[in-house]
Amino acid sequence: MATGACGNPAILIQDGELVRDVMVRRPKTLPASATVADLRRLFTNGHVQTALLVDGDAFVGAVDRHSMPSEVPDTSPARDIASAGDVIGPDALEDDAQIMSNTALQEQIKNEPPAVQQAVLDINTDARHISLQVALLIPILAGLLGFLNSFRMLRQPDPAPSPHAEGLALG
Repeated sequence: MATGACGNPAILIQDGELVRDVMVRRPKTLPASATVADLRRLFTNGHVQTALLVDGDAFVGAVDRHSMPSEVPDTSPARDIASAGDVIGPDALEDDAQIMSNTALQEQIKNEPPAVQQAVLDINTDARHISLQVALLIPILAGLLGFLNSFRMLRQPDPAPSPHAEGLALG
């Protein structure tokens, strides 16, 4: 069986299946200050395959139960045996997921296998269509709201002039 980057069994994704369909929704986390003893205690649960070490909201590293050396003392810091792996930061969308022409995208992914290239191009094409639809929908909705607001304003009576303001306007 193939394994993922952290040693977990690779998950075979079927056509039409999304990441959210196969992801771990509540990953097991430990603070970055955890020890190897803390990891071993967590791994006594047979369902836990990987522990994520975090410092607040920041990812520090991951430890897989099958790659944890048995000779490491319990008092050792867990982060010493953790692998940082590839992490996509919060600004990745701005930098990495820009919608671009398929020609420009093909240049960036030319070294990938053909199946991967086609999947990336399909995602880019779908995303481009959706983004254009949203971009067109926003001004249409704004115009519709303005139009509906005009009917609300028709029902409002004209404001009566205030006698106190009358003298101020004429000086």
